[in-house]
Amino acid sequence: MAIAFKYFVIFAEMRTGSNFLQSHLNKFPDLHCFGELFNPVFIDRPGQSSALGLSMADRDKNPASLLREVKKMALWCRGFGIFTTMIQGY
Repeated sequence: MAIAFKYFVIFAEMRTGSNFLQSHLNKFPDLHCFGELFNPVFIDRPGQSSALGLSMADRDKNPASLLREVKKMALWCRGFGIFTTMIQGY
């Protein structure tokens, strides 16, 4: 029996290879792994201030709106990473 996943989250600590994993996941067709969509300093990648048409202010005001945009993507599977140290700040 195969389990079909549509969404995923990578929970990781800094310096563990999570960016390496994300870059390799993005090599598969119909699969996309964003970076840190909920980092308080940037969104997705360092130096980036918007993703999926939403600014950091939009994300901070309504985090669920960013998750909805991820879910709307026409891909088989999509997800993002979160550093576990960031969870403590929320």
